[in-house]
Amino acid sequence: MNTINARRERAAGWFWAENAIIDEWLRRLDKMTFAVYMTLCRIADGNTHEVHYSLNRIAEITGCSRSTVIRHLRVLQEKGLIRVERARKADGNNAVNTYILCALPMEGSVTGDTTLVSPVTPPSVTGDTTLVSPVTPDQDSLDQDSLIKTPGDRAPQQAEAAPLPIPSKKPKQVQPSPEIKDALAILCYGSAKNILPATWSRLVKLWNDLKQPSIDDLRHFYAWWRKEDWRGVKGERPNPNVIVQVWDTARHWNAPHVAPDAQVQGEYVWSPALTEHETKLLADYPELANYPRSLWTVKRLKEIEAIRQISKAKDGG
Repeated sequence: MNTINARRERAAGWFWAENAIIDEWLRRLDKMTFAVYMTLCRIADGNTHEVHYSLNRIAEITGCSRSTVIRHLRVLQEKGLIRVERARKADGNNAVNTYILCALPMEGSVTGDTTLVSPVTPPSVTGDTTLVSPVTPDQDSLDQDSLIKTPGDRAPQQAEAAPLPIPSKKPKQVQPSPEIKDALAILCYGSAKNILPATWSRLVKLWNDLKQPSIDDLRHFYAWWRKEDWRGVKGERPNPNVIVQVWDTARHWNAPHVAPDAQVQGEYVWSPALTEHETKLLADYPELANYPRSLWTVKRLKEIEAIRQISKAKDGG
C-alpha cells in the first residue's frame, strides 16, 4: 500500500498566507503586485511576520527590477496589506527597511461550517454492498433541518458569490497638440526626432495620465526636475514612469515663474533660464545649442574645438 504524506502544521518546505489574499484580493491586485506579496509571505519571519530583506534581494527573488519592486511595495502599503518601517544607519544613510504583513479583512469570505447537508447519519454500515442505512428522517427533522438548504436559509457567509464585474472599456486617449507632443518627447528623450510610433503612444498616455498638463505645467516640472531631483541635478532626463511617480511632488513646488522666452537655442526648448556660466558657454560655443545641457561637458567643448580646427585647416588648404 502506497503511503501518502499529507501536509503537516509547521512542517518545513512550505509557507502560509491568509485566506483573504485569495478570497478578497486576488482579483483586485496586479499579478506582479500579488507575486511580490506572496514573496513577502514566503520570506517573512513566522512569528513576527516581519521581512528584513533588502530591495535588491527581493528583486532577485521575484526576478524583476528594483524599481518594479519599489512600485509594487508602495501599492501594497497604500492598500493596507503591509506596513513599512524605514530605518537609517548611524551616519544617516538608508538602512534595510522592515516590511510587516498586516492582518487582512475577510469580508464576504466563507467562514464557519460550510456543510450544506444535514448531519443526520445512518445508524450503521452493513457488511453487504449497501453503504448507507435506508433509514429516512421523519418530516419533523426535515422541517427543522432540511437536507438541502435553500439559498434563503443559508447564512450570509454562505450566500452565492456575486458575479464577476465586466471590465469596462478603456477610455479613448485624448490627443495632445503637436507642440505638447514635441515638448513631452524633448522632456523625456531630449529630442522630438526619430520617435517610434509606440513611443508616441506612450507619451500620449503619459499626458492623459497626468490629466493633460499645459506647456507651462511641463516647463514648471522640468524646472523642478533640474533643481530638486538628484537625477535631474546629475543631468538625467525623466522617463514617463518616473514622471508619473514624482508629478504631484513637482506640482506643489513653489518655483519662481519660468518665462516662456527662457529657452535654449535649437530644438531643446522651454528649459529653465540659463545660468550666467551657461550663457557665456553658449555665446562662445553656439554649437552647444544642438545638445542638451547635460552634455555640455569639458569633453564636448574639446570635441567642438577639434572640429573647428579641422574646418579651419580645410578652409586654409
